[in-house]
Amino acid sequence: MNGENLQIIDVTIRQGGFMVHNNVLKEQVADIAKGLEEAGVSWMEVSHGRGIGAKRAGYPGLFPDSELLKAARKAAPKMKLSGYLSPYPYSILDVESVAKLVDAFRLSIDLDDASKSVENVRAVAKTGVPVTALLERAHRLDPEKVVEVAAKLEEAGAKAFCLADTFGSMTSDDVRKYFEELRRKTSLPLGFQGFDTTGRAIGNSLAALDAGAESLDASLLGLGPSGGMAALETLAALAPRLPKKLRLDLKQLCLTGRWYALPAMRYLPSLRSADLLLSKRKLDYYPVEFLERLAGILEMDLEMMLAQLDAVKGDRLRLKEIDLREFLAQQNLDFDVVLEFIKTGRIPDVEASS
Repeated sequence: MNGENLQIIDVTIRQGGFMVHNNVLKEQVADIAKGLEEAGVSWMEVSHGRGIGAKRAGYPGLFPDSELLKAARKAAPKMKLSGYLSPYPYSILDVESVAKLVDAFRLSIDLDDASKSVENVRAVAKTGVPVTALLERAHRLDPEKVVEVAAKLEEAGAKAFCLADTFGSMTSDDVRKYFEELRRKTSLPLGFQGFDTTGRAIGNSLAALDAGAESLDASLLGLGPSGGMAALETLAALAPRLPKKLRLDLKQLCLTGRWYALPAMRYLPSLRSADLLLSKRKLDYYPVEFLERLAGILEMDLEMMLAQLDAVKGDRLRLKEIDLREFLAQQNLDFDVVLEFIKTGRIPDVEASS
């Protein structure tokens, strides 16, 4: 074991929040933060799952990000707090409102739009808060293309990179390839965020460590969407075998997960066929339930529908509303009408004419 310490970034609140549509109480955030600090965890990501400002933009959530951050800070004064930023304007425009409450920002990078991502990094860096570039959906691009964007982000002021296995589709060899390329062309610290969709979050996290990762994302009980994340307790149990030092109180982590995190998120991560099909095609969309309902309305096999959506999307990484609109138009359906039907069970035009 070398003398370097492994940095763990707990994402129980940010990723686990997806399991309850971000309806997490401030008291629950405080209890989890206190338990993590007592267990020796030094970093915690606290924000709406869709990013800072998402509640104001209309996404479900009980409290603004500032109140959640204040609750965590009061309960765990030694904890370093990270805020997650979406690449969309609602996050970028809200940066100043929470800049004094966080020790770092992690900014989602839209690899489809390198120039906009560079602008976002520069804008966030102006706050004086260190910015980590979160390389999401990277597995749809070759490592060389990802590193091409990363090099521009480093020049723009990013202070670290985190490779995210957003689809849960990476193998250990994939992780090593991306890390090798990032190491070859950039000089910033590297982290890894592993989703457990295909059961490889821990294995991929260990591969990232072998490839030189300085930090790993993890959550209590592996709480998170699409099968969950790398489990923090498992990494703590593996500490004696890791290539970097990790000193965490395993018993305290297990108690915090059992008594505070699980009641907050209500159930353990579980997989649906939709999660696995999205991983297979390297697609993601929120909420997944919408795609399942849509396939049912169209009386179409979900995998076939995803293949058609992938074709509509083309080379872009993200599956967006515009893709669903185009796809439904091909089926002679209007997106807004379908959305209203899913929300209310009513077809607007029919009721208006009756």
